[in-house]
Amino acid sequence: MSMTFTPEEPKTSYGTVEFYNAARKYGFVITDDDEDYNLLFNGEYDLQRGDRVAFERTISGEKGPKAVNIRKVENE
Repeated sequence: MSMTFTPEEPKTSYGTVEFYNAARKYGFVITDDDEDYNLLFNGEYDLQRGDRVAFERTISGEKGPKAVNIRKVENE
């Protein structure tokens, strides 16, 4: 009997930028779900506090959970 592991597709999460430092290329997003924790992300983004974003969560990195594929979304 052979078993195959199929990883789950990344799920899109939504949140609000709480802090972003463009010079240091990191920041935090407060998620919309009940988990209510911050995500650390790295990269070149044009973000400001209060911006709504969609992103995919990754398994914890060196400094905690990380957001990838971040993109701005229109305010609801």
